[in-house]
Amino acid sequence: MRTIINVITLFFLCIIDIHAQKLNVESFVAKTNDITARTQPRQDINGKDCALVKVRLAAENASFNGNVVGDVTYDKSEYFVYMPHGSKRLTIKLDGYLPLDVNFSEYGINSLEEKTVYVLTLSGVTGTQQMEAPKTKTGWIILDSEPSGASVYINEEFVGNTPLSNYKQAYGTYQYRLESPNYHPATGTIELNAGRFEHKIALKPAFGSISVKSNVAGAKILLDGKPTGKNSPATLAEIPSGTHTITLQMDKYAPRQQEVIVEDGQTANVPIMLDARFARITINTLDGAEIYSNGKLMGKGHISEDMMEGYYDLEARLDHHKSVIKQIQVVAGQSQDITLNPIPKYGSLDVMSTPYGATVIIDGNNLGKTPMTIEHTLEGKHKLEIKMEGYYLETLDVIIEENKLSSVNVMLKVKTTENKKEVSNIIPPRRDISKEMLPYVQSAINGDEKSQAILYQNMDDVLNSSLIVQKLSRDYIPYSSNPNEKWNALRCEASAICGNIKAIKEIAERYKEGNGVIINSDKAFVWLEKAAEQDPQIMYEISMTYFERHNEEKGIYWLIRSADSGYPEARNLLGYYYKNGIHVSKDKKKAKMYLRN
Repeated sequence: MRTIINVITLFFLCIIDIHAQKLNVESFVAKTNDITARTQPRQDINGKDCALVKVRLAAENASFNGNVVGDVTYDKSEYFVYMPHGSKRLTIKLDGYLPLDVNFSEYGINSLEEKTVYVLTLSGVTGTQQMEAPKTKTGWIILDSEPSGASVYINEEFVGNTPLSNYKQAYGTYQYRLESPNYHPATGTIELNAGRFEHKIALKPAFGSISVKSNVAGAKILLDGKPTGKNSPATLAEIPSGTHTITLQMDKYAPRQQEVIVEDGQTANVPIMLDARFARITINTLDGAEIYSNGKLMGKGHISEDMMEGYYDLEARLDHHKSVIKQIQVVAGQSQDITLNPIPKYGSLDVMSTPYGATVIIDGNNLGKTPMTIEHTLEGKHKLEIKMEGYYLETLDVIIEENKLSSVNVMLKVKTTENKKEVSNIIPPRRDISKEMLPYVQSAINGDEKSQAILYQNMDDVLNSSLIVQKLSRDYIPYSSNPNEKWNALRCEASAICGNIKAIKEIAERYKEGNGVIINSDKAFVWLEKAAEQDPQIMYEISMTYFERHNEEKGIYWLIRSADSGYPEARNLLGYYYKNGIHVSKDKKKAKMYLRN
């Protein structure tokens, strides 16, 4: 009996299978540009957003099994089936058709993602149940901004950057948001009910500018503690709106901070006054003396520097002189003039000769006749020359020690008859070449380089001709821009011979530095003495040169002339000498007179 029942059941199942139709899966894909799952969301029992499977089936009354959330809706051949995140299959049943079990992994989708739309398209429906699938109306959303490059979010989903022109969506209502750094977000509503929706948005700046000015140019500007790479005065552009801190930093000034509020599209003015932490300190000393500050070399001679406030030990050092040390306090904004002259270390020298009456020369300076005592001579090594007509020149090195008397007694040797020659036989007399050189003078003045070269080659003879000298000196411009420095030097010396004070100063510099002529310190000094007759500053420089050559007499002579002519540095130094008895006898009245002015 059981066997008969099984056979009958199998028979009916075969009949049903023969007459039932099948549903087929045409495609199953994710639609990332479809935002229906976001605009019409549904949550699962855990409160998480579901995925939406749009089942395109041209037949009504289909049913769905497998993690379906809520009711399934049907509209125009499309079912909306909401399923939880992670779902992997869906079963579809339709009267007259075999059940269809759709395994998502067979279509490349391992599991459903939340807030994502999937489209499952089925086929196989025939007869009266078959209906025409509806066509979804779509349009283009075109968004642009000023400035461009803003991030575009539609219904809270990032879809690209402006200008956005290739974004297509179904008709409906959408919310947009545009974001760009340093600009306020822009939001609005899109009503897509035609072929396109186009809109351009001007973003409102969320920044302003800061104009920074200070009483000190070149101070470093920091914004919120970070360097800006700019120095005052300057304007900082595109600073986010809100409260910021500006800091100014400058060497030898106290740093200062100031808060500033930046408003949208506005320029905030920030004036900052920096307080100096230094003072200008001027240090005067003897030429060649080294100046040290707290043991560190600052330089030589006259120095003027901005020094930070505090205490300093200043020291002046010079060979064969006693160093002078002075402590000073630098107060911000209070300049000081300081004189630090090392004290010479003197000794004395008795110079005698046989026969007596010979000329005594030390270090190139003629000091008198033997026998003699040379006072106030700097300690150290000196070159001593003893000369007398009819005798050989005697040259020797002498060592002078501080506060000690040294002595030298020289026996001069008589020259033999055969060694005597007249100077006129050694140095031929200059010849007058005026007639020979005159043809070249005017062409040289007119710029002919060959003529200039000929005159320069015969420079000594040319400068011995008063006629040529007068022609060369006419219309000469001191420190000429002519590139031919030899020609400039020749005309300069000619003009100096004629008494041009500017030319005299220039030719002295040329012989000192070798500019257009061979360096000749003696000639430079001769011309400098001539210039000094009309210039108190040069008088002072001549005085310092004589002191360096240990010629005290001429050094004091020129120093007094410079001081009496009103040169400030000469008056200060001479007053100091009278006050301390350096190179001169102490004289309080004279010291006060010179130091007072």
